Amino acid sequence: MSAGGNGTRTLAAAVLREAAGGERPPAAELRVLDGPLAGCRLPLGVEETLGRGAAASLRLPDPAASRRHLRLRAGAGGVRAEDLGSKNGWELNGSRRRRGRLLRHGDVIAVGGTRLALELGPRHLPAAPAALPESGGPAAGPAGRAGTGGSGPRAATWAALLLALAAAALLAG
Repeated sequence: MSAGGNGTRTLAAAVLREAAGGERPPAAELRVLDGPLAGCRLPLGVEETLGRGAAASLRLPDPAASRRHLRLRAGAGGVRAEDLGSKNGWELNGSRRRRGRLLRHGDVIAVGGTRLALELGPRHLPAAPAALPESGGPAAGPAGRAGTGGSGPRAATWAALLLALAAAALLAG
């Protein structure tokens, strides 16, 4: 088997996992801008605790951070940050905060002396408005029928499955 065949097999497996709803890259992550972890990316789960203590799920080696400083909860609308009673609070885009706040893509938070930028994946970004065809009516699919345009998550899943099957056929033949 050629070296390219193994790459095709790996790609086909990744496409199948994605189509089946399997392994996915993190939906949101924090990029550490400064401090001892500068340059690192911290993937966010559904709920994380940011701080310097052992009980924090995302530990920062920052003596100015509280042991349990900030809770981050990912949801359909984005990531919500809540102070956990820290001594110094936290900052959002340079402004001191003490209360919870919904974070947006690109927001910079500061915990202790560490600044982190939030990077949201497609699941947490606001949906783009649907474009209407020039006629202003519903999109027409094959044979002019509305609603059969072949777009959306279901069509993407079928397209990924067909691509994976084609790749497997090329490997077999």
